[in-house]
Amino acid sequence: MSKELIEAINKENLCTWFILPLLTLNKFKFKGFINSYLGLDLKLIHVLSVVNEPVLGSDYFFVKATKHAKGVMISYKIPYRWSKDVSKFAEGKYSAMSHSAKTHIRVYSGLMYNELIGNTYNTDVRLLALDRDIILRKFWEDMIDIKIPEDSELLSKPVSSSFIQIDL
Repeated sequence: MSKELIEAINKENLCTWFILPLLTLNKFKFKGFINSYLGLDLKLIHVLSVVNEPVLGSDYFFVKATKHAKGVMISYKIPYRWSKDVSKFAEGKYSAMSHSAKTHIRVYSGLMYNELIGNTYNTDVRLLALDRDIILRKFWEDMIDIKIPEDSELLSKPVSSSFIQIDL
């Protein structure tokens, strides 16, 4: 179970789950979604898709679609109001993101959040990490057999491959 969980967490860059939702977007709104990447300046998010079809909406700004070796890179400007949260994300300080950002992430990510399955409420581990949930901490502690301090983040900082520079 733990190996599958780690593979699932790492399948897409974390900006797919924590930054796209700030724009009321998620991977499921894109036909042919491959991955998403945060611009090095933290002002743009780029979605790699096999389909050249930008998803438009009210809370984000389409900038440009450019050809890419694997398909098309669709770029969006991240609204300024999320700039502090995006910086916290880039530092791996997920629990320090604002309440408003966390709410957007829970609502728009497309990840399971407090969904009743049988007799149990289920939430995706990435969403549990936003609040340093005790259940997730205990899971990691049992998995690695080490006590994790309460002030520790429960997901790793975004890896360098989560960031990309695209000249528009």
